Amino acid sequence: MKTPKKDRYLKVNDKTLRPIYRWVFKSFIEDSSARLIGGPHVKGFVLSRESLSSLDEIETHPQKGVKAKFIDLSNNNLKSVDSLKNVVKPRLLISLKLPDNQITSMDALADFTNLEYLSVANNKITEITGLDRMRNLRILDL
Repeated sequence: MKTPKKDRYLKVNDKTLRPIYRWVFKSFIEDSSARLIGGPHVKGFVLSRESLSSLDEIETHPQKGVKAKFIDLSNNNLKSVDSLKNVVKPRLLISLKLPDNQITSMDALADFTNLEYLSVANNKITEITGLDRMRNLRILDL
């Protein structure tokens, strides 16, 4: 069975992942950690309202980072985004939603130079840094 050539998305909003069968969604594999593991065809993912306190809770494909274009990690309990580059390849990400978390610093986002959209509203950020490297940034939501 061939899958359509559309972008594929996975939205998780009930704090648990139910089994995803390989033949239904080839880009994902179920893991005992009950968190997302992305394959090479993932365009983006939404892990909003998942009570995540650390990005280390997200397991990724063994190729070191998902080739995602967008990520929505809004409404969690994240305090840091330092390990975000272990979850997603920085040069490919163009949209990042991080509002309504507990993030205190944007320093780790400086490597995400191709971001076009960045939302960090309703966090605990006291100093904005690294924006000068984001030459493609069109929308910044503070």
